[in-house]
Amino acid sequence: MGSTLRGGVLGILTEADPDDAVNIRGFISWVEDFISVVGVWYLFFAPLVAWLFMLGFFGVLYLLRKHHEGKLEEARVPCVKCGERIHSFATACHHCGTGVESPNILGFLGGIKKEKAGSTEEQQLRLMRLKRSPLSGEHFEGKGVDLKCEQDGTKAFSDPALTQSYIGSVADKLPRVLVVSALLGIVPVLGLIAGVIYYRLRLVAPFRRYLTFGQSFVTKWLLRLILIALAVLRVSFGGIIAVPLMALLNF
Repeated sequence: MGSTLRGGVLGILTEADPDDAVNIRGFISWVEDFISVVGVWYLFFAPLVAWLFMLGFFGVLYLLRKHHEGKLEEARVPCVKCGERIHSFATACHHCGTGVESPNILGFLGGIKKEKAGSTEEQQLRLMRLKRSPLSGEHFEGKGVDLKCEQDGTKAFSDPALTQSYIGSVADKLPRVLVVSALLGIVPVLGLIAGVIYYRLRLVAPFRRYLTFGQSFVTKWLLRLILIALAVLRVSFGGIIAVPLMALLNF
């Protein structure tokens, strides 16, 4: 179909301008040669460029989080009952267990916002997504699903109801993420970068923070090979399918 359309267009141009005085056919030929040469390099290197951009983006996020974490100690507030200094985003005092009414929201970069949490469970889920204790808001150190907060003794995922709510809160984002990923995938290269960053922040990060290096090692590497193939598919055929597939497979 493409060759037929090309032949028809060139036929009309030949009849209208036999000598190619305005150089339209010459320009079309130059564009075809350019695409035939550059297109091959684009096919192989666009995914690599996209991954390098993503590595740089997440590197900047890491530095910003470290910057915000350095200020958290200064932002502690006294417990209303015992006076112990606690995080303003904690749901309860780690010393006496007194609940905190309307704790501050903690942003995904680690910065404390002025907005207040709508409910205790909502705040607990938010803290767990950031790998923090749902009680004191302190970081869980290490990797795994059996982590224990040294400050308040809370074990990660020890509460079955909260664990199910945590998994459900991430799963609820899946339909929206797939739609947004498909729309972003329409944009060449930059859409791939934005789509991968988006679904990794929304679907992958809440679980990946707790995975050890050895957990599902073979599965993760097979997944990476599939994702590379999908990245090439995105460049070759279209990200409207490839990027959502990447999001779904990661989830």
